[in-house]
Amino acid sequence: MTTVTVKGLWKSYDNHVVLENLNLTVKDREFVTIVGASGCGKTTFLRMLLGIEQPSRGQLLIDGQRSLVRTAASSFSATACFHT
Repeated sequence: MTTVTVKGLWKSYDNHVVLENLNLTVKDREFVTIVGASGCGKTTFLRMLLGIEQPSRGQLLIDGQRSLVRTAASSFSATACFHT
């Protein structure tokens, strides 16, 4: 069973705060949808969950362990989804 726990998570770039004091627990088999306006930090949170970015403050735990920093990069191509 997997549990994701977020405790007081913050992410900022210089003086621009993207995520502020996020607290969340998602237990095994729970379904979660992340919804919000453009620029509110949805993608940043997912990048931290994947280990692509590190939080500025707080903890992001998967089964009680901090996620590892990954060096893999991802890119998206419109031509991969749609034929033009």
